[in-house]
Amino acid sequence: MSRNISLTSRGEPIQYEQLFEYTNGRFLVNEKHEISKRYAKFDLDALCTVVSSLPFVSSPISKIDKLEGGFNKALLMTAENGKEIITKIPCPTVVPAEYSTASEAASLEYVRSHTSIPVSNVLAWNSDFSNPVGSEYIVLEKVNGRQLISVWGEMGQLQQFKLIQNLVQLESQLASIEFPGYGHLYFRHSAKHGSPVIPINDDCCIGPAYNASWFPQFRNQEYSGPFLPYLNLLY
Repeated sequence: MSRNISLTSRGEPIQYEQLFEYTNGRFLVNEKHEISKRYAKFDLDALCTVVSSLPFVSSPISKIDKLEGGFNKALLMTAENGKEIITKIPCPTVVPAEYSTASEAASLEYVRSHTSIPVSNVLAWNSDFSNPVGSEYIVLEKVNGRQLISVWGEMGQLQQFKLIQNLVQLESQLASIEFPGYGHLYFRHSAKHGSPVIPINDDCCIGPAYNASWFPQFRNQEYSGPFLPYLNLLY
C-alpha cells in the first residue's frame, strides 16, 4: 500500500527509505553519528491504516510530505478526500520517547480545554513502542494558516505590533495557569502504574519530568519528579 503513496520532503520527491532518514541538513562534526541519532524507523503501512481509519479522515492516504526537526519527524499526510493530518514520530534523541509523547498529547489537550489558544486537536496517539506502527506517534488535525516567517516582511509596522499584542495575550493565558507542583503533564489513565503523580483533575496529573537537553547526571537520575514543593527540584 505505502509504495503507491507520493512521498516528498518539503515538496521535493524522495525515496521510500529517505522517509526514515534525516535529510534536513548537514553536520560539521561527527556527522554520521548525528544523523544516526535522527534515524526513525516505523511501519508506514500500519501508520497509514491508523490515520485513514480515524473518523475525521475515513479515506486512504495518498500523499506524505516529510517535515522534520532535530527531535521529531513531522509528516503532512493528505488523504484521497483532501483531509490533511500531521503525524509526529519522535527521533531516538528524544529521551525517553514514551514519556515525551504521552506528555505532549496531554499538554495539547489541556491547553485546548483551558485556553482559547488555537492548538491542534489530538486525533490519536500512542506512547507504546510495541504498537503495530513500531514507534510512538501523535496524530494531529492540521491547523489552517501560514508560517509567520513567510508573511512578516509583507506586514506593516502597525500589523506587526497588533500581532505581537495578540501573541502576548495568548502567552498570558499560559502564564496564568497554575499547577500544584513541577513535572510533566500526563493523562491520568496513561500514567505508569506505580509512578508518583500529583493529581490536577479527573483527567490529568503531573508526573515525571524528562528532557533530552538536561545534562546526563540529572537526566539519568532514578527519580525525576514530580516535585512538590518547587524547591525539591534543587536538591
